[in-house]
Amino acid sequence: ENCVAVPSKSHPVVSAIGLQRSIIGFLAHGERSVELVAGAEGSGKSSLLRLLEARARETFPLLAVHSSFRCQGVSGRGRAVRFLREILRAHSEDCDEIAALSQNELLHSAPSLLAKVAARVGGLLLIVDDLGDSCGSDQQTCWLPVPLPPGVHCVASVTSRPGPVDA
Repeated sequence: ENCVAVPSKSHPVVSAIGLQRSIIGFLAHGERSVELVAGAEGSGKSSLLRLLEARARETFPLLAVHSSFRCQGVSGRGRAVRFLREILRAHSEDCDEIAALSQNELLHSAPSLLAKVAARVGGLLLIVDDLGDSCGSDQQTCWLPVPLPPGVHCVASVTSRPGPVDA
C-alpha cells in the first residue's frame, strides 16, 4: 500500500501531472496493489481520479477499469455493494447468481469474486473516490480486501484531516 498526497489548491496543476504519472507508473510496474491519494476536502482528489480513469483506459486498453464516485443518497455498505454488483454484472456469465447474493454474502465473498473477475479479464483496476465513505467508519469491515487478489489494483482517495505536521 502506498499513499501520495494531493497538494494544496495553490499548486494543483503542476502536481496533478506528477501524481498521474506516479499512479500510471504504479499500474504499469508496481508490485503494490493499493495506491491511496490523500488530501483535504476540496483539494481535487475526485477530479484527479476522473482524469486517471480516462488515462488508464487509454494506456491500458485490456485492463478492466471500474470506478465508484461519491453520490448523494448512497454511502457505506450500500455504495460498496452497488459497486461490486456493477463489476460482477459486467464480467459474469451468471447474473442471476450475483443478484441472489445477499449484501453480507457479497461483501464476504469480495476477495474471491474480484480474483475470478481479474483472472477472467486479465486484470482489474478499481478507482474508488472517498474510500472512507464506501467503507464506513470501521476499517476492519471494509469491503476492500488488503492485500488485493492477484491481478486486482486499486487507486482510492481518502480525505486527510488537518493536524500537526512532524518536522
